[in-house]
Amino acid sequence: MSKFSYRVLLPGVPASSTRGSLGWCTVSIIEYDNIKILFDTGSYGDRSNLLHALKQQNIAAEAIDIVFISHLHYDHCINAELFPSASILVSERELEYVLTGEYMQHNDPYVPYSAVAAIKTRLVTCKEGDRIAGGMSVRCLPGHTPGSSGLYWEEERILFAGDAVKNGWDFTQGKAPPAFHSEMIALKNYSFVKKSVSLVVPGHDRPFHIRRDGSIEYAASRLCETITVFSYPHSKIVPIVF
Repeated sequence: MSKFSYRVLLPGVPASSTRGSLGWCTVSIIEYDNIKILFDTGSYGDRSNLLHALKQQNIAAEAIDIVFISHLHYDHCINAELFPSASILVSERELEYVLTGEYMQHNDPYVPYSAVAAIKTRLVTCKEGDRIAGGMSVRCLPGHTPGSSGLYWEEERILFAGDAVKNGWDFTQGKAPPAFHSEMIALKNYSFVKKSVSLVVPGHDRPFHIRRDGSIEYAASRLCETITVFSYPHSKIVPIVF
């Protein structure tokens, strides 16, 4: 019997600041039999923590078979280069959005064009319905960007959503994620999620179950992430725990 499992390596943090985007996305490892899939890769600042989290699972960077990029924003794709043996999958529409410069027409400031261009020859494009492993397939989830995509495990009704479902608050409030393509289309993704998904792994939050009444229940009690604030030289260090 085939075996499927997943684990969140780096939990997404549903927070923002007046300084701008924190860029702390959810990074997950999915295993199907002997296939290891990394879903999204986090930001530059996540590099050491990501590699450490993999090491704790006894997984070397060279052992990752597939890196699946939900969309080509810096906080989801910038560390793809760390995995030299992996096929790097991204939707055909998303790659077009970046390489043609279309993202500039949408005033999308989060695309790291140079980083994407540097790994262009390693990128493998995918489309709606493509089977990645066993019963896991690509699900197109446009809106946040034109080519945003996720991975859907139909048998278990699990969706790795990227920023199509950014966090639980947006989802329960019916608020679309920031839309560089179409807010209306982004909101249509929620209809699919409510109808066909039992567990969502969102782009910037803990995984959550969807109840029959549309409310959510987090699969983990807390994020267990800490921001340490060094406010003044002679005052105490202030930890903020999520």
